[in-house]
Amino acid sequence: ELRTPLNAVIGFSELLLDGIDGEINDVQRIDLTHIHDSGAHLLGIINDILDLSKIEAGKMDLLKEEVDLAGIIRGVVSVGKTLIKGKDVKLVDWIDEGLPTIVADGKRLKQVVLNLISNAAKFTEKGEITIKAEPAGNRHVLISVRDTGIGIKEEDIPKVFEKFRQIDMSSTRNKGGTGLGMAITKKLVELHGGSMWLESKVGEGTTFYVKLPLTA
Repeated sequence: ELRTPLNAVIGFSELLLDGIDGEINDVQRIDLTHIHDSGAHLLGIINDILDLSKIEAGKMDLLKEEVDLAGIIRGVVSVGKTLIKGKDVKLVDWIDEGLPTIVADGKRLKQVVLNLISNAAKFTEKGEITIKAEPAGNRHVLISVRDTGIGIKEEDIPKVFEKFRQIDMSSTRNKGGTGLGMAITKKLVELHGGSMWLESKVGEGTTFYVKLPLTA
């Protein structure tokens, strides 16, 4: 009911931007780009709300299979580079050569990693974002995403995973969003039998950690 008409708005605006129905002038291109981008943004919000609703209703089913975690991370890093375009930020991945495959839902795992990198890119204007993956003992893997962004006050750290909550900082407000990204990410990690936490210091950056079992 929500996504079908919205996908039509996004799809037809793309067709017009591609010139399928004829040439458009610069003013029309600007207007169509706003329509397309706003539609895509709204679709992202709707998807977040639907994901959260499914999880809380116990309707989120994981398609468990053996997945290449290293491949997923490298694929997301390629996408993540578009998120820091125009910023003085370097996106680096460090993947342990001995990183094993894990049993998990590859689509949802990709969503977790993308959310972590997107969040880091959102609050980092210069410096570096580093995603690291390594074995953690014999039964787990540890993924971390460290940024050199604005950081989070110690008293605000517990609020990060609350639904519809944004940390009350002017820079955060300027970034927009629904306050659902990290809440959904944590719940997806927990559905896999894993855990998620963070460390942060104002002005120095934030590191998110995700620990996942080899078999979800």
